[in-house]
Amino acid sequence: MNKLLVLLIGKPHCGKSTLAGGLVSHYSKKHKVNILSAKTMLDSMDKESALRKEIEMFRTSGQLIPDDIVEEMLENASKKISGDIVLLDGVLRSVKTAKLFDGRGPNPLGAQVHLDISDNLSIERSIARGRIDDAFMLKRLVEYEEYTLPAIRYIRLDKNIKTHDISVTHTSTEEETLFKTTNFLSTEFGI
Repeated sequence: MNKLLVLLIGKPHCGKSTLAGGLVSHYSKKHKVNILSAKTMLDSMDKESALRKEIEMFRTSGQLIPDDIVEEMLENASKKISGDIVLLDGVLRSVKTAKLFDGRGPNPLGAQVHLDISDNLSIERSIARGRIDDAFMLKRLVEYEEYTLPAIRYIRLDKNIKTHDISVTHTSTEEETLFKTTNFLSTEFGI
């Protein structure tokens, strides 16, 4: 099997990281599966590097990491990507960063799984986790509409990248989302 890069993308608290963990459990018996997320990229950096310190500053303040920094992180990480299946957990947040993984680069995406959640449910989940307040979440949702949604549309235009949308509602379960995703990947890629 050639390396398959799968982008998990959606609004904050839609379940990207939970789905990534479920996919690792599901596929790891037959495949080497890795997750590439902001956290895994940070963990692979020297703790004293200037780039890591700058990223930590943005993360602790609750701000999105700027594109130029994400691009540098992705370029560094993409050189080290290994595994049969690599899950990109919410790391592409703009058209600029999505272009790093289109068909022209060394690590083209194979699939995009878009977890579609309402703004209200995204905010409810955030509050339930005690992470951030309404004003912060509203800012993140505006940034999603302004930057991430165009990236999703950009990727959707690439005919070589298979795209699957999953609606996340109050009644959606982790198991249901995992089943829909593995069914999609099995149908499209035979895994």
